[in-house]
Amino acid sequence: MMRNRTARRRPMSYQLGMAVLMTLLTMSAIGVPVVVAQEGGSPTLTVAAGVVNVHGGPEVTVPVVDVLWQGDQVDVIGYDADSGWWQVSLPDGGVGWVRDRGDNLAINGDLSVLTAPADVSGADQRATSVLVFQTVSGGPIYAVEVDPVTATAVSPTRFLTTGMDPAISPDGQTVAFTRWDTSLWGTTGSLWLIAIDGSDERMLADGLYQPRSASWSPDGTQLALNVVTGGRTDYEYKCTSGPPSDPIHDPLGDDGQRDSGIDVVVEYEEDGDHSVRLCYTLLPRPYWGIQVVDVATGEGEMVPTNVFAFTPTWDPANPWRIVYRDDEKGLVSVDIVERTGMSFTPDIERSMVNDMGDHGPVFSPDGSQVATSYWQNDHWEIQTLNADGTGRVRLTSTPVYVWAEQILAGQETQSWNNAAPAWSPTGSQIAFVTDRTGQWEIWVMHADGSNQRPMFPDGTLDGLTLEYHDVDERVLSWK
Repeated sequence: MMRNRTARRRPMSYQLGMAVLMTLLTMSAIGVPVVVAQEGGSPTLTVAAGVVNVHGGPEVTVPVVDVLWQGDQVDVIGYDADSGWWQVSLPDGGVGWVRDRGDNLAINGDLSVLTAPADVSGADQRATSVLVFQTVSGGPIYAVEVDPVTATAVSPTRFLTTGMDPAISPDGQTVAFTRWDTSLWGTTGSLWLIAIDGSDERMLADGLYQPRSASWSPDGTQLALNVVTGGRTDYEYKCTSGPPSDPIHDPLGDDGQRDSGIDVVVEYEEDGDHSVRLCYTLLPRPYWGIQVVDVATGEGEMVPTNVFAFTPTWDPANPWRIVYRDDEKGLVSVDIVERTGMSFTPDIERSMVNDMGDHGPVFSPDGSQVATSYWQNDHWEIQTLNADGTGRVRLTSTPVYVWAEQILAGQETQSWNNAAPAWSPTGSQIAFVTDRTGQWEIWVMHADGSNQRPMFPDGTLDGLTLEYHDVDERVLSWK
């Protein structure tokens, strides 16, 4: 965000300027991070020129993300000796790069904290990152370029392909997604790859049962995904002497509404013992497992899980571990090498009761946290946990004034839904979908839940309608 200030003339002394310049030249020659060592405090950068542009990366071709005026002072994070650019922390919490011309900046403070060259290969130094999103499961998938610092879409959306649950590879070059052959329960499907520019679409594996929720291994050589492994994969008409133990089919009535219980028929058996039977149609209840597919060969191997395992996410810091949602145990961590599993979230006060609210877990890029869509009584919220399952934080909520406005309007109170989180490439932001404006939109926030705002400028998504159907869709992927 640009900030408009009145320029203040505060020229740097000749002696200080020469000291800065000589130190930079000397340290650059030996290829180590450079700062002018002075007594006291963390390294800071003070603007000596009238105005200095702050770029998203250490190149003049990278877009300007902010400006600093004469006399402004910011913290120094790192230095790229090859290019002569300083990496700084901005007042609004963002990160940017400032070009050193020898007399436009003054560097002060203790330089011992900068012990290694600044990493200029990360996504926050790129001109743009890429977000892919689906409008509905099995429907169009789009890609859009995003400013990695401001987390704002900066290009028109472009159609990529059709499918479900898109996932960008660790190197940002390939998108994995799945397709089903039909919309029927128990259908077969396939796993696909496509280049991020929309070229080279190819099928990786076929004959999978209802594949979905692909997640890349940290090295990009494998994909973990959900597949149906058995169970009741279609509706089943059944008659018993007692009430149904599983959910039953409740069809729509003539008025378009569901009327619970109307699909149970009482039958009287005249022959035999003249017993009464209850007949009903059971809903499909398939078993779900996790399969790991080799990207080079398309060959797959099942991971040891319970019979209701959903939405795997691969741990970037520990390639041997996958975390998934178990329909009966909450989040579960599985060691795919030792082929053992354990609860991811700690037992609540030794009660042996796991938290069942977490859905669709996704690891942060550094593997330190997991974000989930959390079922909060009657709606979705975004929460994060540490990689060991501790430190739960709720990031989203509905303000009290929204409920007050609903009550004053004679409406029932209804909370916003916030779901399907996706981490930014640096882990500093989280994109998500929300219906807080009355329709599903893509929003973004800082990783601590602050500064929640729309990710797309007005009009960018005109003509596109997003849908979220509460089945743990992986709507977004960001690299």
